[in-house]
Amino acid sequence: PGVVDPATGVLRNAFATAFNDRPFKADLSRLLAREVRLANDANCFALSEAIDGAGAGFGVVFGTILGTGAGGGIVIGGRLLRGHIGRAGHLGHISLNPHGTPDIANTPGSLEDAIGNVTVARRSAGRFQTTRGLIDAVSLGDPFAEAVWNESIRALAAGIASLINCFDPACVLLGGGIAAGSRDLLLTPLE
Repeated sequence: PGVVDPATGVLRNAFATAFNDRPFKADLSRLLAREVRLANDANCFALSEAIDGAGAGFGVVFGTILGTGAGGGIVIGGRLLRGHIGRAGHLGHISLNPHGTPDIANTPGSLEDAIGNVTVARRSAGRFQTTRGLIDAVSLGDPFAEAVWNESIRALAAGIASLINCFDPACVLLGGGIAAGSRDLLLTPLE
């Protein structure tokens, strides 16, 4: 995951930071000796679901992938909204706290930091190392885990509400490892 700057071909905002600020597509094409096409996973998810998945038939679709971070994509009339540098719809980099720690895209207090797997240890004061561990503890009724999880879900709800208010999608789709592994624990509080 990350964004390839269409003007320069340079990868930005990838969790695998060794690839940031490098022409990843060109490097990979050279190593494989063939043409390579790259796309953001959340954009692919949103577009696929809008064309022939759960979002088919809706004019405006927002899809988000919740996992290592929180990606997103917006599809309007069957076309992916890319934006100036390909970051349109990237839910994870919405700022929920202007005084928070900057994330990988230098956004202070981002949603990605509030829900992504990459920050679970920090959000839980080291008690949990993965979202799976946190969710398992919530399922067992651990009050501390529930408090951490509920704070993450409140942040996710605020981020989704912000995008709904900006783009007015007819359909909002949740995907990725966190969504798949915590369906009831995620959807019930969001409702």
